[in-house]
Amino acid sequence: MTSIAPAHGPAGNARLEQLAAAFPTLPQSAILKADVFREGVAWTPDLNVIGQWAIPHTHMIFDWDHDHSGAREDTAEGWVLIPCVFQLADGTATILKLDPASPYAIHILEGDARYELRRDGEPVAEVYFESRPQWYTRRTADGSLMCKVASNAGRNCIFAITLLGHCQYFGEDEQCAFCCIVPSTSRARDLGIDRASRVKAERMLEVYGAASAEHRVAHFNLTGGGLLDRHREARLYADFLDAAMDGLGEANAQPWHVITQAFDEDDQKRLRDAGRGRITLCHPLEAWEERLFPIIAPGKARHVGYRAWVDAVLRAGKLFGPDATTTIVAGCEMVPEEGFRTVAEAVRSIERYMTFFLEHGLTPRFTFWTPAPGSPWEHSPRPPTEYFLEISQAQHELYRRHDVKLPRSTCHKCRVVSLEADLYRLGGVGS
Repeated sequence: MTSIAPAHGPAGNARLEQLAAAFPTLPQSAILKADVFREGVAWTPDLNVIGQWAIPHTHMIFDWDHDHSGAREDTAEGWVLIPCVFQLADGTATILKLDPASPYAIHILEGDARYELRRDGEPVAEVYFESRPQWYTRRTADGSLMCKVASNAGRNCIFAITLLGHCQYFGEDEQCAFCCIVPSTSRARDLGIDRASRVKAERMLEVYGAASAEHRVAHFNLTGGGLLDRHREARLYADFLDAAMDGLGEANAQPWHVITQAFDEDDQKRLRDAGRGRITLCHPLEAWEERLFPIIAPGKARHVGYRAWVDAVLRAGKLFGPDATTTIVAGCEMVPEEGFRTVAEAVRSIERYMTFFLEHGLTPRFTFWTPAPGSPWEHSPRPPTEYFLEISQAQHELYRRHDVKLPRSTCHKCRVVSLEADLYRLGGVGS
């Protein structure tokens, strides 16, 4: 295992050179993506200029930004005038989340429509943005702005729908420690963005028709907050999928990634039938270590339970085969006092998590964690970039050993909070 450097290394490009030396088999773009995700990007007026035409932050479910001081003065009805993602020269995409303490900033180069990422003022890489689709500004039959019904991360990519824009665990004060779905709604409203609390299939089909007429939609993502009544939650998802599949028809058979709470067998079968064989079902475990599950996901621990959640994931594997998956929020296991004190221990835990589910025929995944504004752990220290690179390297090697094929329902353009798709696309570790 690569030795771990301190979380705060040297300034500018020297820090990236340090990371490259520690991880010589990883692509340079993957290393940069991981570091930018950890550090965020500082706001500059140039971001508002780019936000006039690029795919913007619509705050569909989570608000990653720690600073809206500049963006607050420059918003549209449905979004903040700041780009939501940017790409590197090889197509590697990462989320653009604002953090005033970040060493990174994006600047417009004078005299040309080109954009440069800098670290501590030193040029790092040229970056690129996709233009905002025209359907974002159109309205549905009931007058809703279309970008409030769905969002995307680029052409030939995702069509993301938040079915439930609320989570009842917040009402019980038992929300997941990393989550900010409910505070994000208030923050969005402060910025002049009213989010839909629930999306109807009829409206989604209308927006999809407008979007697909403008650019190819490769896959769908359907998710939302959790209900205490999980049977009701399952019915909402099944009814939505049933109507969506009928409306789309066989001619539009794009895969779906459906992310829900852990459901009982009958409810899982209901989703399987409603999905017509097109869906990847994910019950996010959130935390692998059983002793940390009640700390990281207290509502899910009390109302469902760790063992019942793992059993539901394994049962989904039998019902959906390789189209079943789970995910955890990697890094949370290092936050509480009861958590891991070293990166090496945390990495070994992630390896145990992935090995367990791989040996059961499922595809375990993770998303990188950094503190989300409004979450219980908003001010908690984040893991070093080395941690994200270690677990990504381990994940790729385990995937290769188990001959894992990535789900068709996601791609490198929408997997902006992990490196799993990037390492496959770029040739992987050791290329």
